[in-house]
Amino acid sequence: MARALDVGCGRGENMDWTAGYEEVVGIDVDSEALRKAKIRYPHATFVHTVGENTPFPDCFFDDIRAHVSLPYMDIAKAVREFHRLLRPGGSIFLSLHSIRLVLRFWWANVRSGNWRGACFYHPYIILNGLLLHFHCRQIRFPFNRTLIESFQTQKGMKGVLSRNKFTDISFQRNGRHFAVSARRQ
Repeated sequence: MARALDVGCGRGENMDWTAGYEEVVGIDVDSEALRKAKIRYPHATFVHTVGENTPFPDCFFDDIRAHVSLPYMDIAKAVREFHRLLRPGGSIFLSLHSIRLVLRFWWANVRSGNWRGACFYHPYIILNGLLLHFHCRQIRFPFNRTLIESFQTQKGMKGVLSRNKFTDISFQRNGRHFAVSARRQ
């Protein structure tokens, strides 16, 4: 049975890729969004959980996708979890934030006078992206320990994926975002 997992599925706007799978699961931290996704995809199962620690058994899924949800997670933990969840030979596809996107939002905060975002949160995101790039790790936002966010680079993602035994790592650029795909050994 072919199984697909959409991590951070939200209201299901980007779940068309799951067509053809026998079992489809979407997870998200927003329970209201999951209710709306269930209306859009009544055949799918939706679970209120985080991507870093899911309730599914080992080697359960054939494919996992995370459309711009991974930047809001502890990426190293999430990638370890994806490896655990995937069957050998299974694949992941991740759509990620580039530094260009973060700088664009930082500049919008500066122009609008949102100094809290411009002086505290966006510099934190940039620092976290640099930590991920150079050391394959992140820190939580100091003023709200539940928040974690970063931008991603090809070097940082290749390091995290390689450490977790993913192969066939490839990258595609898409304007403000970029995507990475890989296969579990």
